[in-house]
Amino acid sequence: MASLIQEFAGAAIAPEAAGAFLARCGKRNTYLIQECLEDQPALADLATVDRAITLRVITEHRGSTIHAIAWDFVLTASGPRLLEGNTCWGVFVPQWLSGGLVSGE
Repeated sequence: MASLIQEFAGAAIAPEAAGAFLARCGKRNTYLIQECLEDQPALADLATVDRAITLRVITEHRGSTIHAIAWDFVLTASGPRLLEGNTCWGVFVPQWLSGGLVSGE
């Protein structure tokens, strides 16, 4: 099976050009590569685009220099897969996309 590479905001890269593409990216800057994951079949109909649905779990630790961590998961057919954990995450974009996480006071 051929590998599929697609930039977050770009076109798909042909399998035969993947090696050269990744070499260019590595010279330009640090580059995050994430595995292409498919949703758990029971969730597939919830997606409106051909991208995996992510689940964010926020943990808090009181009395530490790390106040909270946002853990991003994808629920796949083979179980949950951890994408990343972020300590310096913002809430503006999720609230803007969903119309606000907190309504009222």
